[in-house]
Amino acid sequence: MIFFAGLCAALIPLLALLHMRKPRYLTRRVSAARFFDEVTAAENIQTQWRWTNPLKSPPFVMQALCLLLISAALVSEDKVWYTVDEPGDLHLWVWIDTSSSMATQVDGTIMLDLARAALRENRDALAQQQRRPILHLTAFDLEQRDLGHNLSPAQFETAVAALKPRPLGTDLSLPMRSRERDEGRLQGADPLVLVISDLPAPTWVRTDPNARLVWHDVGDAVANHGFSEVRAVANPFLGGQPLIEIAVHRFGAPTEVRLDLKARNDAFHDNLPIRFQADRGTYLFTPPKPGVYELTLVPEDAYGADNQVVIAVQDDAEFVVDWRHPDRTWLDQLGWQNQTDHAAFTVLAPHQSADADRQRPRLIIGPGFQPGETRIDWFREGSPLLDQVNLDVAETLRALPAPDLPPLFPVLADSNGVPWVGRHDAPTTVYLAGFPTGVGDQARLTTLLWFNAVQTLLSKGNANPLFTRTRIDAATVETNLPPFRLDLHPGEGRTWLPPQSHGRERLTATDTPTTIQRSVLWWPWLLGAALVFFALERVLAVIGGPAWR
Repeated sequence: MIFFAGLCAALIPLLALLHMRKPRYLTRRVSAARFFDEVTAAENIQTQWRWTNPLKSPPFVMQALCLLLISAALVSEDKVWYTVDEPGDLHLWVWIDTSSSMATQVDGTIMLDLARAALRENRDALAQQQRRPILHLTAFDLEQRDLGHNLSPAQFETAVAALKPRPLGTDLSLPMRSRERDEGRLQGADPLVLVISDLPAPTWVRTDPNARLVWHDVGDAVANHGFSEVRAVANPFLGGQPLIEIAVHRFGAPTEVRLDLKARNDAFHDNLPIRFQADRGTYLFTPPKPGVYELTLVPEDAYGADNQVVIAVQDDAEFVVDWRHPDRTWLDQLGWQNQTDHAAFTVLAPHQSADADRQRPRLIIGPGFQPGETRIDWFREGSPLLDQVNLDVAETLRALPAPDLPPLFPVLADSNGVPWVGRHDAPTTVYLAGFPTGVGDQARLTTLLWFNAVQTLLSKGNANPLFTRTRIDAATVETNLPPFRLDLHPGEGRTWLPPQSHGRERLTATDTPTTIQRSVLWWPWLLGAALVFFALERVLAVIGGPAWR
């Protein structure tokens, strides 16, 4: 730049010489008669140089000033004239939840519309600080969808308005995982992440006080009932006939919930009552024949995605087991068919477990129970193997230890460490301390443990699912052909939750710098002044004509 500035300065003497150039005038006596003849044009125009003071020429002064200003601009490209404090920019990365529950109705408005209103509210909070947000937008449910970075306000509003709830669940860890990746940093900026969802702020948000993250929960406590699971198991007590278990959850104020169960194109049952224990109810039914069945919960509520299920009951093969346990009493009493090929699971004693098919579910039966008091010391709460089990009755029996038991995860064990129930997942394995035994409550307890174990094994080995949930690659509900794809994702129906936002004070925090220092450089102003003088000189030249020189 210094070279170009010197070049501009060197042009000033040449400019002075140009302004000292004068035309040569000749004095001649010409006869008037010559005016009647054609005068021969001069062959050569001659000029002469006359040393004069160029400062007396206004055009020279203005043109020389232009060159000086340009030279000064070139040599001062990084020179600061003065500094000013201006409102600072803020990289705001907005994450909007588009999962299925964002379609829940609240006073005639869906949750996603509440999210849009919350977004406007949060942007107004930033505007009070006079901070210009640089906007980035991401939608998320079970996947992260980046909809644009460095968006203009118009682009941002258009993208937000186009969002719709999708029939998918919610992965609340996506914003956290994205921030942890290098690509979470936007062009070197550390953005303030604003998550807008209908779910309360998760624990990982609340336990990180330094996270630049705001969680805005737009949810409201809305009563809801819906299907939580519908599964098929072979009923071992009914000679292998299929059995459908329907689980229903209920959140909020107790409501009478009824089930409409219809075979497609053929009415089956209507208005079946669902009886709840706490907030969970179940219903068991045996389809009269294979086919498609439509299950509907009434009445309708604010979140309707979990109120209907379409299932396909297959014409499965007859129920058989691979019974290898030495005690065959219960095999004969249940009327099960013993067959190695195509068996649903294998029944073994502990010492036989090493010889069993490792690809097939296994039921390992221990040496049994004996009368006597015991104390239950450990149990896994919520395990389906302990569904409806009364632990007080369990303390009236004593389980015998099994010396050859393979490694298992304990589900129920007494104070001596003797397992009553255990499990393993590779392959699916359930351990029971013994066959059903005793009378009265003891018989009911041990029979229930047996039934829960068999049901768990059969549900794990079901080759023909009744339906599948919508997937990221096929996020549409499809109930025309089995296996039916449904919007029935765990957790989406939990609408009876008090709102719990986190970190919203970060949008208006006074300890956050609201201004940045901007330096004003010399060179744009010098170059602008040069352009002004040049334009003024050209205008005066046009107006003044030859006299301007």
